[in-house]
Amino acid sequence: MIAELDHVVLLVNDIGTAATAYQTLFGCAPAWQSAGDGADRVLFTFDNMTLELVSPKGFSVAADRIRAVIAKQGEGLASICFRTGASRSILRRCIAGSIGWR
Repeated sequence: MIAELDHVVLLVNDIGTAATAYQTLFGCAPAWQSAGDGADRVLFTFDNMTLELVSPKGFSVAADRIRAVIAKQGEGLASICFRTGASRSILRRCIAGSIGWR
């Protein structure tokens, strides 16, 4: 069972522009920033969830994959991640569902 929303991931072309826009919108600075593995990341952390901005960085398989998704679907929502109290049960159900047995 889903307990709560953990974080939302948005793909963006320009991490600086997006981070500035969300900083203005939220009225707070990012809680964390990093670069590596083909991506720049900026996180805004709140009491009940986190917003993660991700943009491609450099030229690598990961960066190319992010660019391909943005080219195909546009900037925006990449994933929504939930918290659950029954992670082992959920994992078994997801694995079983993905390979066709329960």
